[in-house]
Amino acid sequence: MFLSFLLSALLVLGVCGGQVWGDQGVVKKVDCAKGQTITHARQESSDNPLMIYVSGTCNENIEIVRNDVTLIADPPGGGTVNGPDPEKNTINVRASRTVIDGLTVTGGRTGINGGATIRNCTVQ
Repeated sequence: MFLSFLLSALLVLGVCGGQVWGDQGVVKKVDCAKGQTITHARQESSDNPLMIYVSGTCNENIEIVRNDVTLIADPPGGGTVNGPDPEKNTINVRASRTVIDGLTVTGGRTGINGGATIRNCTVQ
């Protein structure tokens, strides 16, 4: 009985294997000022919907090739993705149900390429 209660509590809290599970799936936080990358966070996740909160300036060109990915600035307006390679798109989306919210996107050949829902973003 206690074991069932404990298991239920863990599922309700959404803690499993070092990842946080919310209503939207897996939630990850990326602090680019600490050297973390969106690419790494994306690759280290399962196939469940993925929400990545981004803070600081990430200097990377990103390929989104899996469905159900959301990139969101944390805090709002506080995340930047700068594409250092001018021959590649800064964020290249080749998947369905991608959302980019509140980020500043700079550099690269094109700021955001492909099908994505873009909200509250500045693309330069």
